[in-house]
Amino acid sequence: MPRSVHVREAHRLTAALDVVDATNGHLVEVTGEPGSGKTRLVSELVAAANRRGYEVLVGRCTERERHSALHPFAHMLRGRSDPSTCTRRTPLEMLEVFQLIEAMACRRTLLVLDDFHYADDSSTDLVERLITLTIPNLLLVVVHRPRQAAQRMVDALAHAREIGTAERVVVRPLGLSQAAEVVGLQTDDPRLLRLHERSGGNPAYLLILSRAEQAPPNQQAAGLLGELAPLDTDERAVLRAAAVVAGRFDIACLSAVAERNPDEVRAISSRLVDRDLFRTAGGSMTYAFRHPVVRDVVYDDTEPEWRAAAHRRALEVMLARQAPYEQQHEHVEALLGLADPQCHRLVARAAAQVGADEPVAVAEWLGRVLAVWPDDETHQADRAEVSLQRAAALAACGRVAESSALYRDTLAAMGSASPEDRASAVIRCVQLECMLGSFEEATHLLDAEMARVPADHHELRIELQLAQQFISLAHGGRGSRTRIEHTLHMALRHSGPINRVGALAAAGFERLFTGDVRGAAEAVSACAAIVDMLADSDLGQHSEYLGMLAWTEVNMERFAAARRHFTRAAELVRRRGTLHQVPTMLLGLSVTALQIGEFDKATAAAAEAARLAAGMGADQLRALALARESTCALAVERDCGRALALAEEALATLPRDSVYGRPEAVLALAFAALADGDPLRCTALVLSLGGPGLPGVPLIDRALCYTRLTEAAVALGDLPAARRWTGAAASAADATGLRSQRGHALSAQGHLRRAEGDVEGAVASYADAAESFSEVRMSAAQLRALVAAAGSSPVEGDAVLFMALAQELVASCGAWGDYERAQAAHPEAWSARPEVVDGTATAALTSREAEIAWLAATGERTKDIAKDLFLSPRTVETHLSRIYRKMNVKSRAALAGALRLGASGEDAVGRP
Repeated sequence: MPRSVHVREAHRLTAALDVVDATNGHLVEVTGEPGSGKTRLVSELVAAANRRGYEVLVGRCTERERHSALHPFAHMLRGRSDPSTCTRRTPLEMLEVFQLIEAMACRRTLLVLDDFHYADDSSTDLVERLITLTIPNLLLVVVHRPRQAAQRMVDALAHAREIGTAERVVVRPLGLSQAAEVVGLQTDDPRLLRLHERSGGNPAYLLILSRAEQAPPNQQAAGLLGELAPLDTDERAVLRAAAVVAGRFDIACLSAVAERNPDEVRAISSRLVDRDLFRTAGGSMTYAFRHPVVRDVVYDDTEPEWRAAAHRRALEVMLARQAPYEQQHEHVEALLGLADPQCHRLVARAAAQVGADEPVAVAEWLGRVLAVWPDDETHQADRAEVSLQRAAALAACGRVAESSALYRDTLAAMGSASPEDRASAVIRCVQLECMLGSFEEATHLLDAEMARVPADHHELRIELQLAQQFISLAHGGRGSRTRIEHTLHMALRHSGPINRVGALAAAGFERLFTGDVRGAAEAVSACAAIVDMLADSDLGQHSEYLGMLAWTEVNMERFAAARRHFTRAAELVRRRGTLHQVPTMLLGLSVTALQIGEFDKATAAAAEAARLAAGMGADQLRALALARESTCALAVERDCGRALALAEEALATLPRDSVYGRPEAVLALAFAALADGDPLRCTALVLSLGGPGLPGVPLIDRALCYTRLTEAAVALGDLPAARRWTGAAASAADATGLRSQRGHALSAQGHLRRAEGDVEGAVASYADAAESFSEVRMSAAQLRALVAAAGSSPVEGDAVLFMALAQELVASCGAWGDYERAQAAHPEAWSARPEVVDGTATAALTSREAEIAWLAATGERTKDIAKDLFLSPRTVETHLSRIYRKMNVKSRAALAGALRLGASGEDAVGRP
């Protein structure tokens, strides 16, 4: 180590040499962590004292001699006096040493006592006396480790500092530039940064780490091993057990790994704390090595065979405690290379415990286990179990194709497995095959497995039937209503709550998409009632049931329930580590947020779903997510470029023969094209989904599609086509009976009436559409209807009120793209409209007050306003009181009159 590495501390010690003279003595305490460089620093002081003509005495304490009285003084004074006089344990002998030191101090003398934390009691007594009675011409330097020094010595040194006869030099960790000098690296070298961080700036540990690959061990490591020399067999066993456990450890863990009695280990641990090999960590009975490097040196010095057995015992402890991955992985790594089936089973148990949190590591662990586990009949069952674990881990970390292939290979070798185990593996494999677009393979697997299950095994057959139906429903096909209802009937008769949830969710979804809204509502309500009573642990294996329920709730306008169930499903799949199911749940959350105008949340969820799906190779899921992103971009951005690009990418991502995801991608592109001024392309794209009847579009989306076709026909000047599409929108809405669908049909009607010149009828249709959307909190659709109404209304006052509501909605949901494009579509209608913020009637009102004022003026009761706006009646009354005060009115009739006056440009009531 360069001499200048502790420059500041060296300067302070050298300056102490100038303090000593014929009338003054001085004391310096040098303290610091083991390996911090105290001895090297003092050796530089000794050299400086010799150059100045000091008498120099250096005594070093050792643990081996700590029970030998005055042993550091006996060594330093040998040859200067009769050594026998320094070995007797009497006060007189101590006095003789004191007198000898006092006599030698006739000229300036440096007395260094190194490693004084190992001092015997007599030496400590003598130094206490030297501290109390300062000897002129004597510079006394006491070097020690703070954690191992005798408490009375520490107290004596502290007292000397208080009265000004001593100073303390603390040898602190090295800075980066100092560390660079020690190991000979540049300060910007990444290796230096890593070494400095790991060593904590301790010079000894820094050198050990920098030379870690040298053999034999370097000098610093050998010095650390020297600390272990006085340990007995039991102490060494506990120390090595601690090195195997690593990190923090407690008495129970050390006892199991060291194979020693807990009381014995407790006593030994206390002694190792006294030696500063252990330190307490987070509790009186929890310990850690004083530094990780000490642990590494001890670990490397442990016999490999004993170490491997100790890792096995340590892993057994961690498994019993269900310890996290961080506390298990090193033990697993130590066992992976062993050709020992018992170790392999331990690794498999560890993988099962931490797989949800660390699927990547678990997949790698189990791959290595399978590579060395014998592939014969004796081990077939064990291999199959581990293979299924690895397949699940591969799926969880997004390696869907590998996972599916491993499931298929394992299923082929699971001839003797139980029906339940086989069915579970088949269902997981089928889900992955569907993600990859292999629907035929998925159907074949399920049909083959169904043929294997006995007819009287109702629970298992129902579970497989649900898997078949979920594939059909969730991936673009149509389920068989008869089969689904039969499965529901069987589930209600023979199954427990989990399969009932699945059957009700499937029935609700199928009923809704075939127009049986009332039946769907009954199934969904019954399903949700069961789901909300089940614990997460019960639903964990079938989160897809929860997802199907939530998808149906979204389409039935039960947005709050859908969000709750999608969120719960997403948390479940993340907790289980089934990453391949996360994109589906994120898509559900995105659609839910999109419907109620929360575009920032919708965009974020869709973007994350797209990223995860891309990593898994799930092109159809990625296309769906990109389509959702396109819809969000279209709503919030005036320029349609990004929405078009995302929709084009979504369509290009899909395989040519894909059914799943195609309608969503096509419609996203069609609607973006319409907004971008290309109604002809919009029409062509929508009709590509099966022609005028739109058989390729789910029933629940047809009213919206026909509304867009109406817009396109109006833009093209084709009123006959617009009339046809308006009628089709009404029929589609009637088939569902849902309020949002009615809102879309009314919007189509408004487009047609405006094109026909019936502006009053158009405004009425748009207003009714806005009301329908408001009833189900679809703020973005409501905004579009309000803007259309404002742009069409011939009555100035009505237009301003529509604008007021539209501006409040756009401010809250951020659909500025829709808002600005609607304004641009009818510039002549908007150019004469005053902005609501300039309206004299409502200028003093907040946006919320303006909305309540308009609703109250139309005659809505307080409780109805509260229900519409999701407020309490008391809150509505409070707002009305402020409105009356600001507008200087006393009744709702007066309020309506004031709004009409203000909107028509006349002076508002109460305006100065």
